[in-house]
Amino acid sequence: LGAADPIGVASFESFLDAFKAKAPWLVPTVVGGSAGIGFLYLQALRVCAKPMVYVSLMIWPFGMAAGAIAIMTLPADSVGDMPTSARQITMAILLAMVALYLCVLCCCRARIALTIRTLRTAGEALTATSPVFITCLLLFVVWLALAALLCAVMVVSVFNGAWSTVGDPVTACEYRLNNKGVAALALGGFMFVWSSLLFTEIRGFVVGGTIGHWYYHSNDATPPLNWPSLTASKHAFSKSFGSLCFGSLILALIQVVLFFIEMARNSARNSNNVGLKIVLCIVECIVRCIYDLIRMFTGFVTVVCSISGLTFWCAPPTPPFPAFSSTKSLLC
Repeated sequence: LGAADPIGVASFESFLDAFKAKAPWLVPTVVGGSAGIGFLYLQALRVCAKPMVYVSLMIWPFGMAAGAIAIMTLPADSVGDMPTSARQITMAILLAMVALYLCVLCCCRARIALTIRTLRTAGEALTATSPVFITCLLLFVVWLALAALLCAVMVVSVFNGAWSTVGDPVTACEYRLNNKGVAALALGGFMFVWSSLLFTEIRGFVVGGTIGHWYYHSNDATPPLNWPSLTASKHAFSKSFGSLCFGSLILALIQVVLFFIEMARNSARNSNNVGLKIVLCIVECIVRCIYDLIRMFTGFVTVVCSISGLTFWCAPPTPPFPAFSSTKSLLC
């Protein structure tokens, strides 16, 4: 390289200079534009949730039907010289899929109507409790600060190692972490995953408590709380903090299991053991399904804890899903 600048440094510095010059108006524009788009979306949910749902449901069948018509109407050379019989079969399959999709929609009319009412209510609730967005933004900033600290810990842990030679005679050099570096890196990575899941649960707790306050006190002349999201945040970091940590810990441990399964799959990818590959693929699929179910239930329990003040392991327990009985009695 000589005296020349390393590749990309000059362009990156020019990018920073341009960003500093435009930052005074760029950041407010992005934040204000995002807030404006969110506000318009909430108003659209309140006013026209029904057409939004039906339009979104009709995009796929209209696209499939248009593709079927295009296959038959376009010239043969534009579809890879596909024979007429093959084009007819493809069109029939696409139209049959469209018909099946429409039949499923007809069978789910009640569910679609429930979805429309839910989205409309969500729009009304979030519009009436708009300060919750500010609270969630502050929570996100707190998590960013914590994430930066954990990233710094992981970066520092990388320097706890030494170079060693490979082969005799020496053919290469490799960098290996010592025991302290490995432990610090593993702990920092796990805490990063756990904290990200914890703050996701905290945001769900805050939103659930805020919406619950709106639902039960929206018709009151003087609601008991002026800023319910702040009260929910205080409870999340005090009375219910243990429950939120426990729920997020379960998800973090399952993600660790998934990490080791993915490592095993990557190690077995270059081997000739087909049976091991199949077994690891099936195990990963099962664990991911379990993770999705537990994450859905954990979010459900988080909302119940926010509204009722119960703990994660609230009585009466219903193994293996604690809090199910209390949740059912509360919402049904």
